[in-house]
Amino acid sequence: MSKLSTKFNKSIKEEHNDLYKLLKRENKLFLLKNKILLRTKWYHYFLLHLTLGVLAVMFSFNFNEISLLKYLNFIEIDKNYADKILHEYTLYIGTFISVTLIVTTFLFNFLKEFIDSNIKLVVRYVNYEIVAYYGFGLVVSLIVQKLLSVTLPFEKLQNLLILDFYLILIFLFLLVSLYVRIFEIIQPSKLKEVYLEDTKRICALNIFHQLFEIKSKKIMQDSFKEIKFQEISNATHFFADDTREDLHYIYNQDENKGKYLKDIHLKKLFKKTKGFQIKQFVPLHLGQYFIPGSDYLLLAFEKENEKFKDNKFFKSLGISISKIRENFILKEYKFSKKTLEKTHAQDELDEKLEFISDDFNDSIYKRNHKGVKKTLSDLEVIIDLYTQNFE
Repeated sequence: MSKLSTKFNKSIKEEHNDLYKLLKRENKLFLLKNKILLRTKWYHYFLLHLTLGVLAVMFSFNFNEISLLKYLNFIEIDKNYADKILHEYTLYIGTFISVTLIVTTFLFNFLKEFIDSNIKLVVRYVNYEIVAYYGFGLVVSLIVQKLLSVTLPFEKLQNLLILDFYLILIFLFLLVSLYVRIFEIIQPSKLKEVYLEDTKRICALNIFHQLFEIKSKKIMQDSFKEIKFQEISNATHFFADDTREDLHYIYNQDENKGKYLKDIHLKKLFKKTKGFQIKQFVPLHLGQYFIPGSDYLLLAFEKENEKFKDNKFFKSLGISISKIRENFILKEYKFSKKTLEKTHAQDELDEKLEFISDDFNDSIYKRNHKGVKKTLSDLEVIIDLYTQNFE
């Protein structure tokens, strides 16, 4: 294996197979929906609609003249009534979308009486935010189109009406999907299934974040020691007066401070350091943050090695061979301004545990034996996941 991240991923797949399966499904489904769609606000949808409208106006072609698009325009639009149609689009569709979203909000308030704190889970499951933001963005887009319609010729206005028709069809499709999923999840068995999957997902993400640090550091230690590197630490180097005069120490470069460790290309690094007799390293973990303004030791080699000796000619030109060699070695340490998003997953877990705790206390107070049993079952799922991955 050539990279630290590759070794880590292989280790997760082999040693934490259940967690790997959960995360694989997470990457394919949840991340796509939550990180892209659920983080999108109404103005993003408005900008999308506006961009499509601008393109439709700029290219004021006749749909019937283009073989790929002529089937989209199956409605004849009278030139004398085009502006009136857009006006009615704006009036009726705006009213329909607004009333629909209000009714849906009332429905959620009604459901809250029955499913309590699980309402957030339901909202996320039915994709309510996606539908609401898309609908609101569509209404704003129609209003803007109505204001601009008085200055547009018929050909451009016709394109807008055709585009709006299909954007409204998309909203109707999303709306039907929303209510199908609402009536699906209010079934007790389905709600329990989704709740259990959500609990596993939240725990799996938090476990992965912990393994991301613990396991990647262990893999790095084993990989370096396997080829005779000695482990050292920043604490002993800076605070225990453990600096040796015969060693050349390599520190993290200033340009990489304030960043996270993204990866280490182990194979290339070991090849570049093959000729050294004394080889020392500081163990790191993936996603490790390097504080700006602070020195951080990474590697150390014998100072008298030919690779660090300065050539007189280059020295006279102000070129340091040892500095070039340092940069050459440090190229295999990859850094990034971003790393895994841990805060959101931790907040979700804290919220989930708080909900379980409140539910448990409430069940005890009301002497609800079924409620107590359910809460203990939820805790058992969480404990099993942690014990399986941290044995």
